[in-house]
Amino acid sequence: MRTPIIVGFVLLPSLSLAHPRFRNVTAESGFLSIQGFGGHGIQVADVDGDGLLDVYVTHIFDPKQDRPDLLFRNLGGNPPRFEEIGLAAGVADDGFFPVTLEDGTVEEYSDESHSAVFADFDNDSDFDLFNGHTWNGHHRLYRNDGGARFVDISDSAGIDQRDLGPRGVGAADLDGNGLLDIVVSAWAGHIPNVYMNQGGLRFERIRLPGDADQRFANQGITIVDVNRDRKPDIALTAFEYVDAGSGLGPVALLESESDRFVERTEFAGLSYEKQANDYRGTNGFSFQDIDNDSDLDVVITGYHGSKLYRNKGDGRFQFVRRFEGVHYTGAFGDFDLDSDLDFYIAGDRGIYVNDGAGGFSFQDGIGLEGVGLDARSAVFADMDNDGDLDLLIASKQGPNTFFVNEASPGGWLKVALTAPNGEKGAIGAEVALYRGEALVGYRVVQTATGYCSQDPSILHFGVDPTGTYDLRVTFKEGAVVTRAGLASRQVVEVNGN
Repeated sequence: MRTPIIVGFVLLPSLSLAHPRFRNVTAESGFLSIQGFGGHGIQVADVDGDGLLDVYVTHIFDPKQDRPDLLFRNLGGNPPRFEEIGLAAGVADDGFFPVTLEDGTVEEYSDESHSAVFADFDNDSDFDLFNGHTWNGHHRLYRNDGGARFVDISDSAGIDQRDLGPRGVGAADLDGNGLLDIVVSAWAGHIPNVYMNQGGLRFERIRLPGDADQRFANQGITIVDVNRDRKPDIALTAFEYVDAGSGLGPVALLESESDRFVERTEFAGLSYEKQANDYRGTNGFSFQDIDNDSDLDVVITGYHGSKLYRNKGDGRFQFVRRFEGVHYTGAFGDFDLDSDLDFYIAGDRGIYVNDGAGGFSFQDGIGLEGVGLDARSAVFADMDNDGDLDLLIASKQGPNTFFVNEASPGGWLKVALTAPNGEKGAIGAEVALYRGEALVGYRVVQTATGYCSQDPSILHFGVDPTGTYDLRVTFKEGAVVTRAGLASRQVVEVNGN
């Protein structure tokens, strides 16, 4: 295994606390890069149960390289310090695996991956890990055994080795049996695969039933209940444009209908038009509520900019605006703690600040210098437990970077969920936060967003520090739990039991 090399930057001086500002602490924190490049996906979860968020970073560059994935254990501190434990934890995924080619010859391809997902697949209240290997399809499922140690159970779990070329992966309870299933995207010529959770950490592999188009060279994948019928839908992106006559373009929204997924892209009003003669299409969907009206709006990122759509509340979307550039991931988070979600595009030197009604204006000069070249993944997360959102970025052709948020001390609430069946994180749960009758924040727990990114399942809300708040949690099973009179600056733990 190659030894990771620290790539650092000059730390920027902080401005007055009256203005939001980030500080590059990549080197200081120990957020390593492998020879300075190769980062693709960032997945954030508390893997050891110590109340601090840990980070998994997937690395890939070409089929014949040997680039391990990195697990950063958060040791706390200000800024937080990381210990890279991928190999010790058993999830470095370092090595090669033989692949039989169409002509019958056998070649070895590395265990590199674009994306992975943390989820509680056995409902024992800790986060397991599924890693989808791109070049050889040698996917791995790891059971969390506590203490930041994982055990490879891929063979006993029925995880097959035939899904070549996946970029995005995600998890959700597709069939309503209380167990999280795994969706693995597919490259052109194949249909995405689903590993249906049978219980006891056993899975059955099937093709995604319904209208998935095998011409899609899938990039990022997102699984979330778009139309609020309590069934997860699947949003797919495509690296290349497909025939215009298919009605799909380079995006597809597949809504869950009985035991299959039905294409509803045109009905939903989502599209991504071809630009000039460039064959390149889209990279990711990011669903969040930008205007606090309790439904999920969406940004579609791609090679010809990003498109923002507002949810009209009837299963349809209305185009709002385009952000120009080549984009992989759009990340949402309330970085200034004013109760609305701001927007960051991986690689930018500034953030689009929300005006409270879903309108965005670009703000730079806030310390986001030194981001690596060709940024792919970005995640907002409170890594130092001070109540504001820090920023992690993975870059393919430059070092991964970590910025701490040095915003003014303000109000915040965080919500940590456990589902009625014991599932840590409660994927698919809806959380609404009120001040009196006014909705000040709406979130849905998701496992995959943008391009190969995973936000923490602990949900973050910026609030007025002088107010009190009421919380309503609706778990995917239908159970509703409320909390009243919540003061700012606390983590609210909600157990569906």
